[in-house]
Amino acid sequence: MRRASQGKPPPYFRNPIITSHQQPGGHLFLSTIARTPLAYFTNVVLAEDFLGIVSKGTHTYSKFVKPSELVDFFAKDVSWITRLYDGVPTRAEAEVRSMEFDPFTGIWTVLPRGDNVLPGTECNYLFWVRRPLAC
Repeated sequence: MRRASQGKPPPYFRNPIITSHQQPGGHLFLSTIARTPLAYFTNVVLAEDFLGIVSKGTHTYSKFVKPSELVDFFAKDVSWITRLYDGVPTRAEAEVRSMEFDPFTGIWTVLPRGDNVLPGTECNYLFWVRRPLAC
C-alpha cells in the first residue's frame, strides 16, 4: 500500500480544470473515498478481494482523499471556503456527508449531517462546495 503525503490532496487533484471551469456561484459535487485504514479494508479488501463486487485494481489507496484535505484545499488554495469553525465549513459554503453501501441490497445511503456513527467520513463520503460569486 503506497502512502500519499499527509495533509494534502494527491497531486492530480491540483489540476486547474477542477476549479477553473466552475462559474461564480456554481456548485461542485464530489464523491470519493477517505484515505484511512478502514476505507482500504472496506473498499479494497472487502469489495475487490473478498466479495468481488468491484473489479480488482479499481481502487488506488494513494488517490483516496481525506475530507479535511478537501476542506483545506478549498479554504487555503482556492479560497472558496472563507469561514471554518473547528475545521468545519459553514453549510452556505461547503459540506461533507457520509455514505454507506449495503452490499446485500445494493443500495447507497447518504447519512444525516453530523452523523458520527462508524464508518462516518472514514470511508465513502460526498463533498459539496460552492464557488463564491466574487471569485
